Amino acid sequence: MEVEGHRIETIDGLLLVGEGAVLVRLVRTAEAGRAAPVLRHVLELGGLDAATVAWVGDRGRLDGTEVHVATSARAAATAPGTALRTEVRPVADAWTGLAVGFGAEPPAGGAAAWHAALVAADKALGEELGRAHAVGPHQPRIATALRVMRACTDPRTGGVVAAPTTSLPEAPGYDRQFDYRFSWIRDSSLAASVCAQVGLPGLADEALDFLHRTIDAADASVCPVRTTRWEPTPDEREIDGVAGHLASTPVRLGNAAGDQQQFDAIGAYVDAVWTRFTTVGRLHGAVWASIQRTADQIAATEDRPSNGIWEVREPIWAVSEDIGRWLVLDRALRLNRWRSPWHRRRSWRSERSRLRTRVIGAIGSDGTIPLAYDQPGTVDAAGLGAVILGLLDQKDPRSARLVDGTAAALGEGPFLRRYSDDVDDGFEGREGAFLPMSWWLVCALAIIRRTDEARDRADSLCEALPGLMAEEVDAATGQLRGNHPLVWAHMEAARALHLIAEAEVRDRWREPGVAAARLGRLVTHRLRDRADRLDQQRAG
Repeated sequence: MEVEGHRIETIDGLLLVGEGAVLVRLVRTAEAGRAAPVLRHVLELGGLDAATVAWVGDRGRLDGTEVHVATSARAAATAPGTALRTEVRPVADAWTGLAVGFGAEPPAGGAAAWHAALVAADKALGEELGRAHAVGPHQPRIATALRVMRACTDPRTGGVVAAPTTSLPEAPGYDRQFDYRFSWIRDSSLAASVCAQVGLPGLADEALDFLHRTIDAADASVCPVRTTRWEPTPDEREIDGVAGHLASTPVRLGNAAGDQQQFDAIGAYVDAVWTRFTTVGRLHGAVWASIQRTADQIAATEDRPSNGIWEVREPIWAVSEDIGRWLVLDRALRLNRWRSPWHRRRSWRSERSRLRTRVIGAIGSDGTIPLAYDQPGTVDAAGLGAVILGLLDQKDPRSARLVDGTAAALGEGPFLRRYSDDVDDGFEGREGAFLPMSWWLVCALAIIRRTDEARDRADSLCEALPGLMAEEVDAATGQLRGNHPLVWAHMEAARALHLIAEAEVRDRWREPGVAAARLGRLVTHRLRDRADRLDQQRAG
């Protein structure tokens, strides 16, 4: 960055301490040329509905956890009251700065050692993610997506938080603020799928292990989100007297989705298991038992309203939820062909067929899928799942009509809104375009073999968006909206770019080329998976 005409290089990072990774150190270092200005750093902890930390010297306490701050030789800190103020004097060819230890003493060795630890951690992460065989366009964006996913993963459990932030507004000045610092089944499932697709089976297994335990702990269709320690999410509450970004209220902590019903989430989980199986060919008995229980439950579930993928506060007869139920049964039947082919699973087949017929029957005259069966005329971008997930065949003319109709109704430049303005979702203000759905449109175009259009849309999205993506964007101004960074948006980008690469292989080499590429990936993934397991055995 440049300050008062001086070029100053800064590096920030979080370092996990100990095997349990329960302690965190925040390190900030800087380096500059001669006569650089003093950098002032203000640290305040707590607030909202918790007590603000009162500093005593360089120490404080937050929710029972000791917080310590260390400064390098060219920095000095003072703590009058609730703010710890540090002055950092950057110099040439040397690092200076501060380190904050949560639950642990700050590291010894000074800024040079802190900087070296950051560089080493970044190198290790780069080597871990560098094993991905991302191909096709915009590989740096895939690399960023994987880094965001990794940064938002609890290393103790493998649970992926939706975003590390709360209450950033989706419609500035209105009431669309929510707390995303929890782990949705959908997000962890998508992370597992993407990691499996790009050749990172170890990371895929981390997410799947977390999901297996989550689903064993509760009925996943009515428990779509937990903490990363498998605990129920805190009840949603509003913080009085506190305004968020751009004076938006209310600021919310906790999330009401914890006891909602979302069938699409459990569909994403079963799809992730199938994706992992197709890339390595291994399915643990306990996982298969869990899939069977889930499919039996879905096959026996009567039609009923749910909160759906968009987590509306009042349950609706969401069409996209039937796509999620269909997905559970379809992927379970595919796994059954390999695991238990002698079991016919008639109830699964019958219910899968009924759900498909029901979804197709809801397609409107313009080719789009409505938000709910009793809300004809509305348009829901989640209906694209019928194409992306295979409920409609890629060559079925209804697939192209669905893609084109959804883009016409909800498109704003390269972006896509998640549903039409005539939907009453119970909140005020007009939200921005929804980035995960914008990437879904790219996925759908690639799947129906309109590769050039998919690539053009991906190019436009990459040009319009920064490396770190939020939940939404103001299509007119480019201003990001909602919690940031959003893992879902990054995983959808990675999936879309992977599908474009696969579509380009198909366009050039036809189906035999795609089959050969998939076989090559399967062999590579199996060898890597075997090597990882051997390394784990040696380490154990």
